[in-house]
Amino acid sequence: MKLKILELTKENSSEYIDDVAMLEKKVLETMEKEGKIGQLFITGKEDILEYVKSEENTVMIGVDEKNRVQSAVYITQGQKPFTYNDITKYFKVGEEYKKYIKSQYSENSKYQKDMLETYKNKIKAYKYAKDRIIKEHPEYENIEEFLKGELQENGFHEKSILREKWNQYMAEYILQNGTKQEQENYEKFFWINANDISKEMDRNINANNFNKDVGEYENWLKNQKEYENILENATLKIYEEPTFSVKKYFTANTKNSIEIDTYLTSPDKRHSGTARILVYEGIKKHINKFFENTENKEIIFKIRNLQTWFPITKGFMKKVVA
Repeated sequence: MKLKILELTKENSSEYIDDVAMLEKKVLETMEKEGKIGQLFITGKEDILEYVKSEENTVMIGVDEKNRVQSAVYITQGQKPFTYNDITKYFKVGEEYKKYIKSQYSENSKYQKDMLETYKNKIKAYKYAKDRIIKEHPEYENIEEFLKGELQENGFHEKSILREKWNQYMAEYILQNGTKQEQENYEKFFWINANDISKEMDRNINANNFNKDVGEYENWLKNQKEYENILENATLKIYEEPTFSVKKYFTANTKNSIEIDTYLTSPDKRHSGTARILVYEGIKKHINKFFENTENKEIIFKIRNLQTWFPITKGFMKKVVA
């Protein structure tokens, strides 16, 4: 079977978009029959079209002799800070990352101050996000009712509407109201909670003793920290842990990293090497665009289903991409 490699664009999307959406469903059904639950989330026709319209994201497809879509790859770059870029979500967490952040401070008092001030700003951002969400969803009396519904319906996983809006609006508040340093601290201390502050300050800080927003925020944070039990309990699972030092990714963010979000090949007409070709053609576009800015020295990639992460520098690109 010969395949033609194309980029899905505004001009040709009407010809292929239904095929791509159908391919998603076919692959998901096959995976579920094989017991591979939680490894693929349907993007859906409308969201695929949003990828196509965006200048920062790319959809590559492979079509057969009859012009039918047999494979597809979604490459995402311009994602909303701070989550959900998988590089930042899975590497910039845990004790090793906390130690790394602390090591960047020459004075422990400054570290503690930034941690505490960031937490205060996050509570303000949480209140801003909560008020916006409830205003947009009057069917819920309060945010706790909305969260309970999401937990029951989808486990509050990464495609949860509530989770996406929460993260989006909190980041929006910080970007609109915070200084550049406060924005950087928001990312550094993204997962900070009352218990972390208690340990660092050597004092017992009970979130329930503060205002309602603090208690609600802690509950929200607790319910979205799927990485803590990622292998056993989370809807989204990682089956292969990195076999290399992850410290190089502690500076990754949504501006300097690209994610090969999803690649699909028709389960009944597998074509060896198709995914690699689509990924290669797609990332060439992103890499060359990224390096047009002379300030950019390195770009970090993550290929989700292959569980592969790697950095690419300008020097490396001279060898790989003509």
